[in-house]
Amino acid sequence: FRYIELVSVTSPDKNAEYREACDGKTEKLQKELDVLGEEFRETVRQNRPKVTEEMLTGKTFDAQEVMGALVDEIGDYNRAIELFERVYSLRCKIQGEEDHVTLETLAELASLYWKSGNYHQAHRHWELLYNARLRSLGEENPKTLSALSHLALSFGDLGNWLKERELEDKLYSLRCRILGEDDPSTLASLNNLAYACSELKDYECARDYYEKLYAAYCRTLGEEAPKTLSTLNNLAVTMHDLGEKRRVLDLWEKLWSGRRKALGEDDDKTLTALANLAMCCDDLGENEKALVLWEQLYTLRRRTLGESNSKTLFALKSLADACEAGGDPMRAEALKEKLWTLEANQ
Repeated sequence: FRYIELVSVTSPDKNAEYREACDGKTEKLQKELDVLGEEFRETVRQNRPKVTEEMLTGKTFDAQEVMGALVDEIGDYNRAIELFERVYSLRCKIQGEEDHVTLETLAELASLYWKSGNYHQAHRHWELLYNARLRSLGEENPKTLSALSHLALSFGDLGNWLKERELEDKLYSLRCRILGEDDPSTLASLNNLAYACSELKDYECARDYYEKLYAAYCRTLGEEAPKTLSTLNNLAVTMHDLGEKRRVLDLWEKLWSGRRKALGEDDDKTLTALANLAMCCDDLGENEKALVLWEQLYTLRRRTLGESNSKTLFALKSLADACEAGGDPMRAEALKEKLWTLEANQ
């Protein structure tokens, strides 16, 4: 085909270098690219002291490496964004907006905006990427699905949980059909869908999704895998939000047991599960069991964190309250005095 660009007669020099390049006169465009390349190499020299000139001139960098060179250790996202915007603009004009390399640059640009905390710009770029990939690749292409996932999450970043839920539901259905229900990407979508429901306070739907996700992870990863235990934790929290205290007790007990086996009894996540189990016993009025658990937690916190740590002091206060609820006021008073002394010395 033939490339044609029409320019207003009042701006005859607009994009002249690109039009000349199409006619074989590449000097102006080459000069602009050389300037951009030298700016990039200088940024690498400043942030990567051990880089050699051979590395800078004898290697083609992909977008991910460029981003790493610009932001490693200094977090200079604004500079990286500025350069990526220029690269993206150039590629749109030269290679086209839906060229696969142009779209990869757009994806990196969206990621940079997200990492810099500019969620509105990140959302706008993910939306551009999704629509472009939808047009050029179709809705079932893996890259289109990846863009849809990022777009859905970007709605959550902006607090629009209803829209995220809508897109996560669509993505989950697509991935179930294309990849299967147990594929890791499908399960990631199910997790995000459950989380969006929780944010919308639709706890019944969230519970159903977390139960389905927990069963899938047990089946595919095993009961003690990190993702399985994390999902069990989310399920317990959701059950608590629904007021199902007796079921919550069973789940915290199962989580504490699983984390002891997987992480050891001193790990902070294990001790957090133990604290949640003890608090659940308090809520249910199971004072004897709660007392045993708070005693165990206080001993472990003191050993791992020291007596003055805030988590240790919380366990000590809870132990004192458990003693009082269990009919041992003298010990409760002694523990409270110890707590006051420790707090006063901080």
